[in-house]
Amino acid sequence: MPVLKVFFMGLICHVGKDDTKERADHAAFIDADGHTPQYVLFDSVQNKPVEIEIPKGTTMQFKVGAAPPTAQAVPFDKTFRDNVLKLSEIIPADGKVKTDVQDRSNKTDVAAYVVYPADASTLMVADLYNHIGRHHKATGGGREGCVARITMMEITTTDRITIVGLAQEVTFTQDACILFTNGEARDSLPQLRDSEDDEREQGPSRRAGNPSDCHTFFYGKIATKPVDVVCEDVKTQKCPQTVSVPRDCDWVARYVRDYRAKASEFIECANTQWP
Repeated sequence: MPVLKVFFMGLICHVGKDDTKERADHAAFIDADGHTPQYVLFDSVQNKPVEIEIPKGTTMQFKVGAAPPTAQAVPFDKTFRDNVLKLSEIIPADGKVKTDVQDRSNKTDVAAYVVYPADASTLMVADLYNHIGRHHKATGGGREGCVARITMMEITTTDRITIVGLAQEVTFTQDACILFTNGEARDSLPQLRDSEDDEREQGPSRRAGNPSDCHTFFYGKIATKPVDVVCEDVKTQKCPQTVSVPRDCDWVARYVRDYRAKASEFIECANTQWP
């Protein structure tokens, strides 16, 4: 019975078609300047993660065995509800996610989609930024608290799992881990460090001067109103690490900290959720 652990990191919104229920149907990768949607797998031969770019306009789905792909809304667990930034927290009160993002027809503001399958578990948080994040709304209010750095779900089946929609399908016949990212691309990848200490986390706090200085601003592309927050990472206030990446996928946590400097250091590249 293979279990596929699916992770998400970067400018990705977990979107629900029903505005009244805390669950999502798919992940929308924001089409943002300087950001490249990718999926990452660990290559045991090379002993390192391998990045594969996802072409713009791609919609990925999961199928089990020879059956056609399925689609189903996946509920949020408490870690997800509490630590994943809500789109409603960064746009005006009369704004919402665009309808064509909810039905996955928007291929201009969204670079790619991942559709959640019927065999998926709850959406949860696998890793938090080490420090508190603040999002200050220009119209008043906003959010202050721990911010998810990596989110995840598990797909458990009785047969092989295949991701379709890509130029080359990816099939898993045993337990595996895959990471979807939408961050700033790097030209080369260093070797994974053995230590999980993140020295970059020890730097000074950072505050964006206005909304457009923060990558969170790009989420306005999928909303009916523009993002109106400035974001600040408060490195003097640590966030309790109450969640962690499963041990059998520890390369994911090290990859995020070592390779994706912008998204792993500052809250501006965190996932969001709707509703």
